Parts: sequence; C-alpha cells; structure tokens
Amino acid sequence: MIKLLLLLSVIIYQATPTQFIVKGTIRCNIRKKFNVTLVLEEFDEFTWDDTIKRKELINKASGVTHNYTIQGTYSEGDGYFDFTYEPIINFYHNCLTNRSDLGYIGKQFDGVPTSTPIASFTYNVVLDDKIFQP
Repeated sequence: MIKLLLLLSVIIYQATPTQFIVKGTIRCNIRKKFNVTLVLEEFDEFTWDDTIKRKELINKASGVTHNYTIQGTYSEGDGYFDFTYEPIINFYHNCLTNRSDLGYIGKQFDGVPTSTPIASFTYNVVLDDKIFQP
C-alpha cells in the first residue's frame, strides 16, 4: 500500500518541462572592461535554489549597452502542492568603483505555472556599483 501511494505521488507530481528565456540589456559605465556571470535559477522556499543555466560575459566594453539572452529548460517540479515556478536572474559582476568587491543584482519574476511550456521575460540592468540589490 505504501509503495502504491509513493508511486501515485510521483505520477501526480510530474512537472511539464518549462523553457525559461530571459532577454534584456546590460550596461556598465564605471570600468573600461567588465565581466558578468548571469545565473538563471528557480527559487525554492526551503532548500537551495536550483540553477537552470549559467552564462559568462567576459571583457565587455564599458559605456556600451549589450544585449543578452539566457535560456534553459527546467522540469524538476517545485515541491509537493506547489505548482508554480519562481524564476530568478542573478548578475554577479565587477562593475564597481572598489575593484576588490564582487557586485550582485538579482530579479525574481512573477510565478509561472509548472504546466507552462515557455516562459519569457525581459530585464534591463545598469550594473554600476550594485553591491547587493535583490
């Protein structure tokens, strides 16, 4: 009986794969060249957030607006009785006046039902001296 209940809970809980696409612009006005790591994640309430995709942008020219796109597919579900994904885009960068720090800015988007096949978002960001801005 317990095996049957476990099997049913897994069958009921299967999530449809969702492709997340985040596009936008990124800019740094402080340094001649800057680096940024984009991390697309799915927010989890009680455990570590799940990384969907990671992308490096290296030696980008300062004072120029750069386009970016990061996309990845996620189908891990979001916990029992939670049928909504909460996508997050994080930017870890060195666009700072104090060159010994690591900058960070993040954006959590509105929830997406786990049955959604494609979810697309736009986020434009200026990184200048953003140390921590959730």
